[in-house]
Amino acid sequence: MRIDGITALAAILIASFVIERLSNGVLFLCYLSPWCSRWLPDTDTVEEGPQRTAAAKKRKLVYFGLSALQGVVIIAWYGNVRLLQAIGFPDAPHVLDILFTGLLLTAGSDRVAALVKMPEGLGSGKKADQPIQITGTLVLKDGASTIQNP
Repeated sequence: MRIDGITALAAILIASFVIERLSNGVLFLCYLSPWCSRWLPDTDTVEEGPQRTAAAKKRKLVYFGLSALQGVVIIAWYGNVRLLQAIGFPDAPHVLDILFTGLLLTAGSDRVAALVKMPEGLGSGKKADQPIQITGTLVLKDGASTIQNP
């Protein structure tokens, strides 16, 4: 079955959103388990430094693995969703189509995660704005005065 570009884009976005939510849900449940939280610590509970960097890398690796599992195995292979075939490449090998679809959904889930977090960064969840303080020296050329702020 061939679908148009808008329908394919909508399907990719919806599937990527589902992958992103499921992957983060599994990671959240993992943080609740004492065994799993020792193996994969929450980056918010680790002090700054090399341990936090290592925990963040491990979290990203596990997130990518979960997303790839869902994108490649569940959606592309088992669910028989093939994007190359859907957009007009019927002769593409099935393995290539499955890997392409899974990769696109996996990468899309990471971008969807950034979009989901965007409203917080725009100010909806921000604390009160801090006033701006400027220090330095201001010299007026026309006038004979100089204003200095230590």
